[in-house]
Amino acid sequence: MRRFFKRSLLRPLAAITERWRQPPQRSTKRRLGRWEEGSYSNPKGALFYAPGLPPKRSYRLYLPSRYDGVAKLPLLVMLHGCRQDATMFAAGTRMNQLADRENFLLLYPEQRRGANFHHCWNWFDPSTITGNGEAALVAGMVREISKTHAVDRQRVYVAGLSAGGALANILASLYGELFAACAVHSGLPYRAADSLAEARRAMQNGSQLPPEDAARQAMHFAKETCIRMPALIIHGSDDEAVNPINADQLIGQFLHMAESVNPNAANDSADIRRSITTGNMSDS
Repeated sequence: MRRFFKRSLLRPLAAITERWRQPPQRSTKRRLGRWEEGSYSNPKGALFYAPGLPPKRSYRLYLPSRYDGVAKLPLLVMLHGCRQDATMFAAGTRMNQLADRENFLLLYPEQRRGANFHHCWNWFDPSTITGNGEAALVAGMVREISKTHAVDRQRVYVAGLSAGGALANILASLYGELFAACAVHSGLPYRAADSLAEARRAMQNGSQLPPEDAARQAMHFAKETCIRMPALIIHGSDDEAVNPINADQLIGQFLHMAESVNPNAANDSADIRRSITTGNMSDS
């Protein structure tokens, strides 16, 4: 996003002289939160394509600077993309700084290299698709941390990027009782693929499963009664890795799920809002 600055010569001089007039102020360093590390295992976390791999994943939990272990705070689950880990995802998104400012916890599950060479979440694995596999592992982390930490269980959210976005969609669709809302960035609709080859095709061309069928199958595998899930779908129009058509299919999936819970949802104008931001967001 290009920025154009027009400054006269007098403005920097005025700023300097204004600082001279002001008394020296104490340096105020921003308090930082702290990291905790852990892991979670569950037999249901076994993958269909890697049955011999231990069903266990590590995570990093960020506790904001004002966390006291008493007041219950919101929890946001952040699912990284391919070739990333928790530390990289936290640095790239700057979510820890936001957590310190707004006072909420951040859970960063981490993929293991043995499960996927590129550290991608296996959102296309048949076990994960049905709510087991890596979906069960992340859901289990949320339940465990909600017990051991001061978490407001009514304000637990999930967000993900790319492969993490696809997994976030699965979690929001199948574990709706755990999450109050979800955000999917450059992700894919439910059951867009059930193999690596199909995953690559869906990333390039979109899912072959119509949105209404994706919604129907998601509700079939939902662990509890399907709820109307608020969803934020973000996708770049020039994305060369994941075709933006997946965003439209995702929107369709969530709308069909909402209509199944509330038949009047289709007539509710507040159900969907589109916003387009132009420019190179990496420069912003």
